[in-house]
Amino acid sequence: MVVPLVAASTSLVFGALSLLHVYWATGGQWASGVVVPELRGNPVSHPGKAVMLFVAFLLGVACVLVGLEADLWRYESVPRWMPHVGTWVIGAVMFVRFVGDFRYVGLFKRVRGTRFARLDTFLYSPLCLVLATSSATVALARAHAG
Repeated sequence: MVVPLVAASTSLVFGALSLLHVYWATGGQWASGVVVPELRGNPVSHPGKAVMLFVAFLLGVACVLVGLEADLWRYESVPRWMPHVGTWVIGAVMFVRFVGDFRYVGLFKRVRGTRFARLDTFLYSPLCLVLATSSATVALARAHAG
């Protein structure tokens, strides 16, 4: 009973994050000032609409794959191995994001003291660890279920 709840929650978070990226790509401003790492008060990158939409697409795919892996829904035309491998990959990617780039994001970032860095320490990176763990939990449950 726990795994379906973990899978549904994980899928829901990925879906919400996907929609948030679409919102930003279409000009939404809410929270947009604290999602890009900064150095000396200046953003270190300026992701364009195409990048945000691509990230939204990938997050949407993560939402669907986790749901398929946990049998929250079914598409018979999707080979069984795709959601399984995909869910493992999602978990790995989220764990790599949690660890970070050793400069601006993640557990081992060197640039600290900015608004983004504080949010990354207390929200973004822990969320990535939770998503990595929950994705692995869903994939492991499927592997043990057969």
